[in-house]
Amino acid sequence: MILDAITLKNLEILPESSPHSLFHYIDHTVTPCGKRLLTAWLCQPLFDIAAINTSPPPPPLTPSRLDAVAELIATPALLSSIRSSFKGLLDIERVLSRLHDYCGALINPKHPDNRALYYEDKKYNSRKIKDFVELMDAMKRVLSFGQSVNTPVSSALLQKLLTVVPVEAATNEIAFPDMTEILEFFDTSFQHDKAIEEGIIMPQEGMNRELDAVNASLTATHQELEDYLHQTQARFGCPWRRQVRVTCRQITFFGSNKDRFQLQFPESVCQRLGAMPKEFLLKSQRKGVKRFWTPFIQERFATLQKLEEEKQALLKTVTASVFAKFYEVRSFAYVDP
Repeated sequence: MILDAITLKNLEILPESSPHSLFHYIDHTVTPCGKRLLTAWLCQPLFDIAAINTSPPPPPLTPSRLDAVAELIATPALLSSIRSSFKGLLDIERVLSRLHDYCGALINPKHPDNRALYYEDKKYNSRKIKDFVELMDAMKRVLSFGQSVNTPVSSALLQKLLTVVPVEAATNEIAFPDMTEILEFFDTSFQHDKAIEEGIIMPQEGMNRELDAVNASLTATHQELEDYLHQTQARFGCPWRRQVRVTCRQITFFGSNKDRFQLQFPESVCQRLGAMPKEFLLKSQRKGVKRFWTPFIQERFATLQKLEEEKQALLKTVTASVFAKFYEVRSFAYVDP
C-alpha cells in the first residue's frame, strides 16, 4: 500500500505533519538508515496478511517482521546489545550511495564526472577516501557485533540477520555475510591516514612492484642530490681564508616545485671567490644570498620530475583499482537495519 502526501498529513503519520505524529511515538531507531527505513515502512505499509503474520512464510515472501519484533521485545538483553552496538553508526546507506557514484566514474571513462574540472581535486579525493575508510570501519564494527552474538533465536528473520555465513552463501538472500577477508584486504592494502591527507591511495610496500621500483628510484635520486650538497659544502664550507669562515649549514638547497634544489650561497663567499666556477649557473638571488644550479643538479632534477610524474600516474591507477575492487563486493556492504 502507498499513502499519498495528503493522507500522511491528515493521519499525522510523519513528524512533518504534527509534533504528536505516529512516527514520533514509535521511533526508537538509533541509526540514520534505520530511521529512513521506518519512514518507508510507514509510507508503504504491508497489506498482505501472510507477509505480516506468518513465519516462515511460503515463498517468495520474506520472514515476518512482527515475529522478529515480538522476539526482540521478549529478549531485552539481545535488543539492548543490538541498540548499543549500532548506536552512532555511520550512515552506511548514504556513504555507499556516494561511493557507488564515485566508483562508477572511475570505471566508466564516459561518465560525466570525468569531464568535470575540480579546482580542489585533492580536497574532493580526500573526502571520498575518508568516506571509504569510515565505511570500512563501520563494517568492521557491524561484523564484530555479528560474530559476538551467541543468543539463540527462533524467528526465521532474526536467524538470518544474526548468523554470520560465508560470503558465497549470502548471495541473493537476506543474510549476514562474513566480510572478514574483504575488510582485511582494504585494511592492509594502503595507509589510511596518509591517503586521506594526500587525497590519493598509497599502497603498502610490496603491494605494487612497479610503484615500489619507482619509489626506490626516487629515493636513490634524492640521495644523489643530498650527497652532491654535502660535497659542495665540503668544497666551499672550509676556512679557505683566515678572514672568512663559512659553515656547512650556510650552504643549503633552496626552492620549491619547479625551482627546487637551488644551491644557496652566502653572498660573502661569492664576493671572496670573485667568480663562481663555470658550472655554477646563477638561478636567483636576494640580499645576502645567491642561488645556483649546476648541470648535475639539472640532470638529476629532470630525472626526479619524470619519476614523480610516473608515481602520480601509478597512484591514480592504484586508487582506481582499490575502488574497482570495492565496486565488485559493494553488495555485501549493505546492512538492512
